[in-house]
Amino acid sequence: MWRIAHLSDLHWENPERYFSGGQDALRLTARQVRQALPDLVVVTGDLTTYGSADPAQFIGVRQWLEDLGVPYMVVPGNHDLGANRLRGATYPDTERYHSEPWAATPFAQAFGLSEPVSVRRLGPIRIMAVALRDGDPDGSIPRLQAAISEEDTPVVILAHYPLETVRATGPLAVFGAGDYIAHSLPALRASLAPIGSRVLYLAGHVHAASVRRLADGITQMTAGGLGPGPSQWWLFHLGESDITYQSQVGAGPQTFWERFGAQLSDSHAYHWGPPADWQGRWAWASADDEKTAVNERSTR
Repeated sequence: MWRIAHLSDLHWENPERYFSGGQDALRLTARQVRQALPDLVVVTGDLTTYGSADPAQFIGVRQWLEDLGVPYMVVPGNHDLGANRLRGATYPDTERYHSEPWAATPFAQAFGLSEPVSVRRLGPIRIMAVALRDGDPDGSIPRLQAAISEEDTPVVILAHYPLETVRATGPLAVFGAGDYIAHSLPALRASLAPIGSRVLYLAGHVHAASVRRLADGITQMTAGGLGPGPSQWWLFHLGESDITYQSQVGAGPQTFWERFGAQLSDSHAYHWGPPADWQGRWAWASADDEKTAVNERSTR
């Protein structure tokens, strides 16, 4: 059995400019992650708050990851690599857009990532980390499609932006991928739909823990904001035929959206999801099962 720690939205800041106390929270949470003895750590974006404008931030957060003492995979969030030119112009201090090719971006150089899609094998699954900007200037989606076509195994996708919104009410009913990768999202979704029942899609961005089974069979999970809140992460236990998961409590703030004016009747449930989602199991379909499911969906 293998263990995977899914972290997101660390929002590393040195110096702290937007989220005070984040450094202490990350230092304490690192102990928890190490104690869980993961075989792999995956981080689904926003490793920093203003790394897109100040690449020196990547040095600190990279050291934080390396100090965990286990292999890790990362994808950039909008604060690490601006998602589109409009947001880059609107928020140049925190979401700067880089027009250079992927390999020349500060994020790619900091983490030694020559391609926007990276693949790692772990037991019976393939883990694919996908860096995506609006309009897909880096050719991430064709690369992802090529990687998927080479496998008939279960696939865990690491991305920053969720495929669908994670709450029916409040700010998260509208906050998602739309303002960031609106032109690329349909193609990303289409690339995954044919193997939906074999896809576990891990994301961040929304600062809330969630588990959703989407219409095309994809299981989507989002993790909290490890630094600014909610300080939540997932621990996965990978077996030969399934993955079990448990929600973990980090050392940072337990909520997030109130600081932006959200009025929530049950803030903990809004950020952490219902207790039924705090632990569970994902069992994947076989390639033959998936072909049957695709045929059934196409005839509806």
